[in-house]
Amino acid sequence: MYGDRFSLVKGARSSLKKGSKAQYYPISPPQNDRYNPDRPQKYDLNNLPLRSEKEFWETIEKLNNASSKTARAKITKDTGISRMLLAAATFFPLDPFHLFFENIVAFIWDIWTTYSSPNESVHISKEILKQFGKLVVAAMSTLPPSFCSVYKIYEWMALVYWYILPIGIELGFNPMLLANFSQLVDIYDDLHIKITQFLTGFQTIYIGDNPEQISQFRLCIFQLIHVSTHIMWYGSIRLGSQATVERMIGALAPFANLANIIFEKQLTKSETISARPALFTKIPVLKKKRSEGQALFRQLKAAFNWLQQEFDPKAPVTCWGKLRLLSRGVVLNTQLSKIRDKHLSRSHRYFEACTTENKSPIFGEALVFLKIEAYSDHLVLFHPLVNVTNPLNTCRGKWSQDLKVLPISEIVDVVGIWSHEDNVYILRKHPGLDWLSVEEKGLEADLDEAEG
Repeated sequence: MYGDRFSLVKGARSSLKKGSKAQYYPISPPQNDRYNPDRPQKYDLNNLPLRSEKEFWETIEKLNNASSKTARAKITKDTGISRMLLAAATFFPLDPFHLFFENIVAFIWDIWTTYSSPNESVHISKEILKQFGKLVVAAMSTLPPSFCSVYKIYEWMALVYWYILPIGIELGFNPMLLANFSQLVDIYDDLHIKITQFLTGFQTIYIGDNPEQISQFRLCIFQLIHVSTHIMWYGSIRLGSQATVERMIGALAPFANLANIIFEKQLTKSETISARPALFTKIPVLKKKRSEGQALFRQLKAAFNWLQQEFDPKAPVTCWGKLRLLSRGVVLNTQLSKIRDKHLSRSHRYFEACTTENKSPIFGEALVFLKIEAYSDHLVLFHPLVNVTNPLNTCRGKWSQDLKVLPISEIVDVVGIWSHEDNVYILRKHPGLDWLSVEEKGLEADLDEAEG
């Protein structure tokens, strides 16, 4: 009856058949008087009946003093507590590792593909799913290696943060589904009001007026409502992640001399980063490349124009193919280095920059890094992303063939992209990936690093 360990919200049945269990958690289920007559018609998500530690211990005392198995069973049915726990129910925070991705997103995907029939508005056809799968596989070529991990959770994270919304938009998924799903993605970066909006919309879309669909509102969906409370109690929701705990235990073992292990790891990391040059892989500047009509001629002209100096195509210049962003621990390639290095299986030549003149981020495809000898600036020449819009909280634009120039100091990070026809979607790295070591990210042998 009370399956949620944080509240006294009653479960609901989705069937009138004998033996059906009250194990679902809609906000206001349809035909409630008939299907769930002992359950309130509606729960206020802003004022839920939360469990208290005092009530928990009182229930334990009642269980201990129960005179029979029948009496104990009734107490359990009325409270949802059957025995003494390792600790009070509120002691352990929610686990985003499983709740957000392995449970919620996987379950929503199953509704779209398996638990719904072709005549339902929430169903996605096999034909569209085949296209979706092919586009995800093809998209790997423009996802930087630093975005990857050996952990399975990151496969779901990639779909949530990078691919379901843009690919769904381009393939024509039901707009109502995508709008609701975009609220879920937004929840993972925001709080209570958006959670309430998502849950209300979820019930409207997946249950509607059909009480037999109450089973779509599983406990894992309902428990989103506790996320903001747990952040207030424990801090960042990531601190409760089972993945984070397992990773840290593995990283720190053996536990003898623990302080020394942590110190040595950080010292080695700092020394390695500080010893590497920021720009590397010099590109020869041939005389014939300076002639009018050549790419280098146009790039030099754009650089001089940015420097507000008279153009000199013969000026001494040094060009590089790769930039190591020391603060991010990643390498940004260029279009030129991609052409020269046929071994690169993933492209990471796309970046995000921020300037004092422009409040909005700038996204670009790096063409070359260069420094004109007479001037101190190290520059990046790039094609900018233009006509940028934000459908369903994504970032979408189109590549311009204009040549733009920025100092490399204004580059913030490497980004991935997903393109469909003329539309280009920007994929930002999830901050959880910064917690992982190189081994845990599962990076393919990175020849860029060897050159540094």
